[in-house]
Amino acid sequence: MATIILLVIIHGVIFGGMCHYLAAQKNLDQGGWGLAGFFLGIIALVLLLATPARTRAHRPFSERNDS
Repeated sequence: MATIILLVIIHGVIFGGMCHYLAAQKNLDQGGWGLAGFFLGIIALVLLLATPARTRAHRPFSERNDS
């Protein structure tokens, strides 16, 4: 029983780490994708691979209207 629990945790850490890394490369939420990878495994990884990268629009600080 302890072996199965250990394998599930190792599986979650591997897929959670992979999803976290890929989300960072695509400018997506790393924590959310990391948790999704931990709990969903290959399903989260496939969804992440199908998700397009988010581009950040660069605006100079003087043009920002954040009040």
